[in-house]
Amino acid sequence: MKSLVCRGLIFALLAVTLVACQKPFEREASRSQALLDEADLLMEVRRFDQAEDKARDALDRLNIILAKVPDNADYRLIRARANITLFMSQNTIIIENAKPRPRSLVRIPDVTEYIDYDSTMVPAEKELKEVLNNNSNLALEQKGYAHGMLAVIFRLNPATARQADEQYAAAIGAYEGWLKEMRRDRPRIGSNEFNIMRLENQIRGLLMARAEVNLLAENWAQALSLLEQVMAGNDLQYFEVQFPFFEKNIASIEQGLDTDTRISVDPRVERLNTAIAKTRKGQFLQREKVAAQDPRKAQMLQMKVELAETKNNLTYRIICYYNLNDQARLNAAREVLRANYPELDAELASQLKI
Repeated sequence: MKSLVCRGLIFALLAVTLVACQKPFEREASRSQALLDEADLLMEVRRFDQAEDKARDALDRLNIILAKVPDNADYRLIRARANITLFMSQNTIIIENAKPRPRSLVRIPDVTEYIDYDSTMVPAEKELKEVLNNNSNLALEQKGYAHGMLAVIFRLNPATARQADEQYAAAIGAYEGWLKEMRRDRPRIGSNEFNIMRLENQIRGLLMARAEVNLLAENWAQALSLLEQVMAGNDLQYFEVQFPFFEKNIASIEQGLDTDTRISVDPRVERLNTAIAKTRKGQFLQREKVAAQDPRKAQMLQMKVELAETKNNLTYRIICYYNLNDQARLNAAREVLRANYPELDAELASQLKI
């Protein structure tokens, strides 16, 4: 069941862009971040070899910068990201093909099965710990970023799942502090509502990642509490309403979209091409201009993301109910899943041996 691969492994914290301020290295660091953004998009469309090339290019650039300004926290955090991105470009398929763990169904291989773990994850972990321990004046966004990346590293190994949980909790705490600052320090001109909304979404994503790592640690009660915090509390009827709502609206938007050639292009590919065009200072293609201006596509993609998150939340709850021997809620949750996605329910029952 691919949805039960730990989704947070493809790092979800990167919506926060770290801004370095030391010239003349700022431009090169920004270019490195752009390369890593491209690598993330390439991995989404499963162009792993190209993503690896982008990550290596970014890492080479950052090594040159940090040889000259070794104590810059922003550049060091970006280099940690580069190592994680390089690792994921080499190991996503290995993670996806790992056997589901019998109780949590999470797919995590043995550490010995990874490619280049010691040359990517070990230095990334060391760098992140040094940044956190040696910089007392880190901003809250930097702390959240660093703790989140450490969580990603620790969740790669079932033996350190509880450490991953601690790091996710620290990341959430830092971002919640930053969110309070944003709400308190409103700009005199304009609005920061978009940034507030983005950070709120990011915190929800971290809560979900923390729930997933508690599944890996087989800490069922904690995982269930986090799942309820992310979505709907203990109201299973929420899912009965949301699944038809999302499906109906996605179908309606799809029907309303034009049937010309541009809708046959995978939207992730369009995002990739747009990102590459920006970093090359090229001009948008006409198709990309039109796609970028079509709010229906953006709405549809957002609904598909929210539908996937809702499915995962209910699926993870079923795993928790089963392992907690909560038969009443297990039956109720499976009834909702079976009514909307019978094949998913059958697959889950088979894997859990219900």
